[in-house]
Amino acid sequence: MRLEGLGRRFGAHWALKDVAFEVAPGTIQGVIGRSGAGKSTLFRCLATLDRPDAGALFFDGLALSGLRPAALRAARRQIGTIFQQLHLLSSRTAAENVALPLELAGGSGAAVQGRVEELLRWVGLTDRGAHHPRELSGGERQRVAIARALATSPRLLLCDEPTSALDPETTGIVLELLGRARAELGVTVILISHDLAAVRQLADRVAVLEAGRLVLEAPVDEVLTPAGVLRGREGRALG
Repeated sequence: MRLEGLGRRFGAHWALKDVAFEVAPGTIQGVIGRSGAGKSTLFRCLATLDRPDAGALFFDGLALSGLRPAALRAARRQIGTIFQQLHLLSSRTAAENVALPLELAGGSGAAVQGRVEELLRWVGLTDRGAHHPRELSGGERQRVAIARALATSPRLLLCDEPTSALDPETTGIVLELLGRARAELGVTVILISHDLAAVRQLADRVAVLEAGRLVLEAPVDEVLTPAGVLRGREGRALG
């Protein structure tokens, strides 16, 4: 994915302005910034949920804003999304939530069931498929969301605060799964987070947003210390 001068405006306020960087295939890109820096707005633009007001967004060399509806839908199937609030459907079981993207893509029957079973096994929830979200722990719900995001075998996985409100042990499990998605499935990952330690552990490069602008984009070692502290600033997390 490549961003060229990306901007998003709400009235007279630019939530993002002139953001430009490129995410190489097979890498994990961190995006950090304080509350109000524009991280969630950037996530919505990258997920094609919002249309940028300036600049361009390219996926696999294609300008997403210029695609016809059918081509845009096809591109979206190559982009898995994990929302901060997860957005699991309470009326569906874990297995049915994972199946939803496959059903929307036209799948049915044994093929969908087999894929769902494969993904639940991959995230360690083989015995939880028949449970509804309210019957699952926070970490289990997050793993269902990861499985759902991987259902259509996307090439890119967008994660908005995937470890928010999780305890350290569960955070470790989620980060391990995201790392495995890159290592085992070849998925490129964009990790948007205020948790600097998580980004330091997982990312290859990191982009720093401040007041809607990109102030730094560099290898993670140049931005964050081994302890997960922003170099030159105090504090473990930006929030």
